[in-house]
Amino acid sequence: MIDLAENGSRSIGKSVAARDLATATVSQLSDFERDLVIRPLRNGAAFSFTHDIFFEWAFFRLLLDLGDAWPNGLINAGEPRFSAEWWA
Repeated sequence: MIDLAENGSRSIGKSVAARDLATATVSQLSDFERDLVIRPLRNGAAFSFTHDIFFEWAFFRLLLDLGDAWPNGLINAGEPRFSAEWWA
């Protein structure tokens, strides 16, 4: 799920290219489809989260996984860079 969130962050989980996913993630896609977490797009060339909350949860887990570098997850998702003073 973290891989899907990371690769789909710029589209807010609406279009995650299958070619960008890790092999371990690809092997789990059918399980995520069966559980209605994702749905295939363009005949399986891309995937979309079925509901915003699934993407939001996965993206939150991605930010936690990044630890102190979590602002980089936001920047990689398209948010503008910000200074540390902004958080103070």
